[in-house]
Amino acid sequence: MQEWQSLLRSNNDESKSLWNAQRVGLKAIYTALLILTIEPLLLAINALPKSLLIPTTLAS
Repeated sequence: MQEWQSLLRSNNDESKSLWNAQRVGLKAIYTALLILTIEPLLLAINALPKSLLIPTTLAS
């Protein structure tokens, strides 16, 4: 009976390890996709003339 419990416990530990590895991989993919989504927006902002990025006040 103890052998069976030991085997089950080691199997659970291995399963958790694989699950954690998959989770890390998915987080890395999500981060890469997020960067690829945001990067074109940053490039577009950097392409704007600086005068459009400086806040100005309107004379009343």
